[in-house]
Amino acid sequence: GGLPRVQALGLYLDDLECAQVSMNLLDFSVTPMWRVWVAVRDAAAGGGTGLEAWRLTLILAGLPTFVLALLFAATFTEPARRREAPLISERSATSIRGMVPFFLPLVVGAGAPMIIAAGYAAWAPETLKTEYGLSLRAAGAWFGIVAAVGPIVGSLLLPELVRRQKDRPFVEALLRVCIVAVVIGMAIFIAAPLQPEPAVLLIGYLFGAILMFGAYSTVIVSMQYIAPQSFRATLVASTTFIGSGIGLSVGPPLVAVLKEQFVGTYSDALVWTAVLAGLISLAAFLVARRASREL
Repeated sequence: GGLPRVQALGLYLDDLECAQVSMNLLDFSVTPMWRVWVAVRDAAAGGGTGLEAWRLTLILAGLPTFVLALLFAATFTEPARRREAPLISERSATSIRGMVPFFLPLVVGAGAPMIIAAGYAAWAPETLKTEYGLSLRAAGAWFGIVAAVGPIVGSLLLPELVRRQKDRPFVEALLRVCIVAVVIGMAIFIAAPLQPEPAVLLIGYLFGAILMFGAYSTVIVSMQYIAPQSFRATLVASTTFIGSGIGLSVGPPLVAVLKEQFVGTYSDALVWTAVLAGLISLAAFLVARRASREL
């Protein structure tokens, strides 16, 4: 499984105490020979053994962010400041419980794209090396460049797009921009790893990161305007901590599990990671949009 247009059969040779792979490569333009060789090599090396120690370390590394968010929410008191024009009604701002139906899906929608970002950060250089033939040095260097540029551009561009929609309520403009960014970004992250050229994967990550990371940053920035004064700092910090925690603890192991247990290649695992994270983010933003109309 995981190699389209390939017919293969594995045979165990008792007298030689080894396994032999026999295959028919039906279309090398769909699945090149080197990708088949990598898949066989990984299987022979004992892939698919589950969560190893380093993956558990990644998961555990993400957990403290959730703990810090909870401690921050429980102990921090917002300092007095000049009161701004409220964008969320005072009726819903009287208690944090009344804000949960809106702010919880908003935070989840912002954090889910970080699953894609962390998954790519962990596995894109290896994908470029094993499936696209780049050296590890070149793969790391090129991915490092696009991974630095994309989030910066997205963090500057998308909040500005929200601010320019002066004819709409701020919350409606925020959610509209985030939903469109997630839909287009998810499509890019699905299509890019399926292309045969490494430049397409890198360019796709660049534009996908502008949109997906931009949605995450836009929600963080917008909390300064839409969150009630008494909970503003808590929600800004919680959005930041939860987003990074979701990405670090879910993204890299999700790609690894998908690759080893289900799809067989890193590129296909990145595609399905984008599908899952994108759908979670989109659904959460739509729930937040519906809840905002009741505030």
